Amino acid sequence: MKRTNRNDKVTKRSKTTVALTPTQRAALAFDVYSRVFDGTETFEIGNIGSDLAYLMGAILNPSGGSVQWGKNEGLAILKILRRQCPREHMVWRIIESEAN
Repeated sequence: MKRTNRNDKVTKRSKTTVALTPTQRAALAFDVYSRVFDGTETFEIGNIGSDLAYLMGAILNPSGGSVQWGKNEGLAILKILRRQCPREHMVWRIIESEAN
């Protein structure tokens, strides 16, 4: 069963579910939040704050999850993450984007 929230951005299960312990999920959430925080002056531009909230929900979901952004969605946060996170970073296994 698929659980969604506003705009169907976060799903309960992903086809690429990432198996992490709660401690690993918390560490990943803190790391990603810190990288986004360091990569921007404000969360108010380009929906960075709300997109980061969706991403945190997917990371912290104990059942696994992903954030799904369409071609023109999540562009501001994706730009920051591309600068701040190498391709092998775990966050890229949680993000599903047509713009990726």
